[in-house]
Amino acid sequence: MEKVRVLTDTLCNGSDTVIRKSLIKIYPKLEELSSLLTTQEIFSGKLPLKEELLKRDRGYFFANNKLLIGKSRSEIEKIFKIKFKIKKFDSAILQGDIAQKGVARGTVRRVMGHRQIAEFKKGEILVSSMTIPDFLPAMKKAAAIVTNEGGVLCHAAILARELQIPCITGTRFATHVLRDGDYIEVDANNGTIKFLNKKA
Repeated sequence: MEKVRVLTDTLCNGSDTVIRKSLIKIYPKLEELSSLLTTQEIFSGKLPLKEELLKRDRGYFFANNKLLIGKSRSEIEKIFKIKFKIKKFDSAILQGDIAQKGVARGTVRRVMGHRQIAEFKKGEILVSSMTIPDFLPAMKKAAAIVTNEGGVLCHAAILARELQIPCITGTRFATHVLRDGDYIEVDANNGTIKFLNKKA
């Protein structure tokens, strides 16, 4: 899956936004929850109850046309006869590619989907797997941007240069290591992110 994500990084990442906005127009009562519908549910018109979609919103796993809700990692491994590869990180400093130079310090706010955009506060450090056009309101408030994926031509990099915000892409581990509330320094002159004990 990771290889597929890398290969598709060069494709138009706006397609996700188009699909989400289209679903909201088709199912206005569901609002953002419409993005949790399966293709089969959309084609058949047989929609699950809102309570079911709220459960999915708390976390799900979808593969081989099977939708699993509320299952642990070990349960998913048994069902699909797979083994998840756990990435270990043992450094106080993250490294990535410099997309826009600059240095910023601030509190981490992970933006993993549309729900976190409204919660984002001015001056926070936006941390995400990758950014999409819908993240723009949060990106405009960010002191810096850090992503797991992408390079100097990805969405985050292009917007960071336009907004003149320090940005480091391709860290691979940022969303695995950084948590909301962590206080960090993003040194996009050297491509490093480090934890700080307290606000200076």
